[in-house]
Amino acid sequence: MKTRTGNFPIGFRRGGGDWQQDLAALLAWAKQHGLEVVDLRPDGDATGQAVLEAGLRIGSVDLPDSKGMIARD
Repeated sequence: MKTRTGNFPIGFRRGGGDWQQDLAALLAWAKQHGLEVVDLRPDGDATGQAVLEAGLRIGSVDLPDSKGMIARD
């Protein structure tokens, strides 16, 4: 599924809800509904390959420790 303006692929961000814990089922759901891109949580290093093998694209991956990048200065 793509946008009408720009023909960009439509996707979603994988959240932490119970229904999103089964990655294989989640990816099957995404494919069934015509989605093309998944934004991943910090576990992208472990889940990214499954996304690609399902024929979907990875939009972004959260940093494992984003708070470690923040400093007072």
